[in-house]
Amino acid sequence: MPSETIDQVPPESAGALIAHLRKNPGDASRDPSELARELGIDAEFVRHVLRAAKMPEEDHDEAFQIRISLRPFLTWLRRVLNRFDRLVGRPIRFIYVTLGLSFLLCVGLAAFAEATGFSASGQGFQVSLGSATLVILATGALHMACYFRQSNSRYVLYGSIGVWLALAAASSVGAWRAATGDDPSLRWVQVAIALSGVTMFTLVYVGLGSFASVFGGWLKFKKLDLREERMSRQDLLERYFELQARLRDGGIAAYRVSRWELSPFVVAFRRRPYLWAFVGGVQMALTLVLITGPENFRPGETQPQKHLFVFLAMSVIDALMWLSYVVVGFLARDLRRATIGSLLYSLGTVIPTLLPVGPYGLSFYSDAGSVIGAVRNALLMVIVSSVAALGAEVRRRAGRELSLQQNDPAVLAAEMLRIHWRLSDGATYVCVMVVDAARSSEMKAEADPLAVEYSFREYQEWIERHSEAHGGRVHSTAGDGAVVSFENSGDAFATARRLQSDVARFNRENSRLRLPFRLRIGLHRGHVAGEIEEVEFTEVIDIAAHVQSVAPVSGIALSDSVVAELPGEEVVPLAREVDGHLVYLALNPVED
Repeated sequence: MPSETIDQVPPESAGALIAHLRKNPGDASRDPSELARELGIDAEFVRHVLRAAKMPEEDHDEAFQIRISLRPFLTWLRRVLNRFDRLVGRPIRFIYVTLGLSFLLCVGLAAFAEATGFSASGQGFQVSLGSATLVILATGALHMACYFRQSNSRYVLYGSIGVWLALAAASSVGAWRAATGDDPSLRWVQVAIALSGVTMFTLVYVGLGSFASVFGGWLKFKKLDLREERMSRQDLLERYFELQARLRDGGIAAYRVSRWELSPFVVAFRRRPYLWAFVGGVQMALTLVLITGPENFRPGETQPQKHLFVFLAMSVIDALMWLSYVVVGFLARDLRRATIGSLLYSLGTVIPTLLPVGPYGLSFYSDAGSVIGAVRNALLMVIVSSVAALGAEVRRRAGRELSLQQNDPAVLAAEMLRIHWRLSDGATYVCVMVVDAARSSEMKAEADPLAVEYSFREYQEWIERHSEAHGGRVHSTAGDGAVVSFENSGDAFATARRLQSDVARFNRENSRLRLPFRLRIGLHRGHVAGEIEEVEFTEVIDIAAHVQSVAPVSGIALSDSVVAELPGEEVVPLAREVDGHLVYLALNPVED
């Protein structure tokens, strides 16, 4: 689609918008014009950033995995696909070359059968027809595979033009030669019927090709989505700063908008899609009823001319109806709206056929066959509209990927926001408890290595058991201590006191070391940008570790943010701050 440049946007504006939305993610739902005025940024740029950026949603779908070994088959299939991809590297040439070869092969089969007299018998005719059918089906299968691999509906249009021209030429000649009688109008009726059949076949070809193209594109982007979901936090951070550098170093860049997106019809349809779909169905069916009613034929027309007129009119309107369903689905942009819009369009086509014009009226649906046919067509059109909606989504994703490659500032900013929201998914305030065994080096010195291994494993499991009993989530238990997160400070402090109270029993019953375990525990509450299990480096854990380092042996140190949530607990402040926080010692570090 052609595009037009809307404005020039300096990178500082994009940075200001990203910084604001990072601090205020709820503003993503505000009116873009209002947000643009507040930040002093172009309103159209803000609108496109917000439209392209979406809050990430958790996908709970589970993939089914085949346990049997498919490696030999997959290796062979990969080689075949690689060779096929080289053949379809120039899809237009591939389509027309295969189409031309199949046409020549069919003509050659027919000429051979006629020259040998084999076509004179009924069996010979059946063999020739069957051979031509196989050639056509094989060519169609190759074309569908090409469209699937290329994932571009534009090639379907080029291929359909070639298919229509080839079949139209062959069928027109055949229909003209097969027509009998002296009236030339009858010959033209036969040609028109043949061309109509070719057109319907071509529409089926277009439908199958479009489905193959859309499905291929959908699979490609599903693979990209799966790859993004599997990205580690470090990969996401690397991607974020790569995009930030591209946005910063790109200078004053232009962001682009497709012209058709801003057309009055598209804007109006997307504002009221269901109304427009219903009205469109009524208008199209009303046109069909008024044209094909018998009283609308002009006096003096011959019967063949009437039949030809009706046949051509119905063929054109049927094709337009199919196209209308495609437009409804494409503009709907999602499967739910496409399904509802398609059903409303079908409902709209029923109303004009109830008018008493010619064969239409209430009697038109008097038999069950007509009703079943209408329902069947409606369900078929739902499928057509759904495929079109999926095609719109594929086109949108393809446009976004292209814009990313071209460093479109709006799309770069939107992608940065998506990554930031994903990194911040699960961000919350937590209370972190850091436990450390004092003088652990002396405990290990001159001790039996197996006793050391056993005792410290028991020590880590002991911490985990008590932490989980109070709702804690163990972040790490490596070495001489542990890092545990809690939703509130009360549970964290209760766990710390339980550990200090139970450590004497642990030394008697579980430890195999001569020197006892003596604990220093520190607590700090703060904000974590993501799930703490995934955030390996966060200020909350660092401060909690620093608070723990100033705690006395067998004591519990708490930062001011923890003490603020523990009213009534007896604490005493330390003389110095830790990382800008006041630190307190619990006067009663064990349970009563």
